[in-house]
Amino acid sequence: THPPLHGSAAMVRTISWKSEFLSLSRRFGERPAIVDREGTTTYAELFARVAGVGRSVREAGVPHGHPVATLVRNGSHAVAASLGVTLSGAAEARLNPALSADDLRHCMTTAGIRMVITNATLAPLVRSLGARVIELASTQAVDLAACDFPDVAEADWGVLNFTSGTTGKPKGIVHTHAGR
Repeated sequence: THPPLHGSAAMVRTISWKSEFLSLSRRFGERPAIVDREGTTTYAELFARVAGVGRSVREAGVPHGHPVATLVRNGSHAVAASLGVTLSGAAEARLNPALSADDLRHCMTTAGIRMVITNATLAPLVRSLGARVIELASTQAVDLAACDFPDVAEADWGVLNFTSGTTGKPKGIVHTHAGR
């Protein structure tokens, strides 16, 4: 139920998300990356927030390829949470805030989710479901260039999407970091 282990006999191909994101941040810097109801977020601002989320996930001790849920409404915070989990090397498990507590519990149990990135409003629900919480408001923007994020194996789990649950319990779909 977790990412594949890599044998020493085969060469492991890796991705440097830090290099990829740093390149985008430097190239597009002050250009708008996201416009939402809270305003405009530049690429530089976005990737500083991404680095802060990624650092929080790494400090929480989540191994590469292991699931970390994002439970955030659409907007710049959702993008920062998603890319921050990716930067950390964990696998983002996107959870829909509109799901019932029972469906959230099902998704978390199915994917083995023990850590959820969310806001202060949803944090009590997440804790009641037995997961640790990283509150987005507690993550600080940091300089991506000054952070140390190791490369991740392309074959590690990168993202878990769940179906809507309209025809039964939500089902998980796994993509690798390379497929992300």
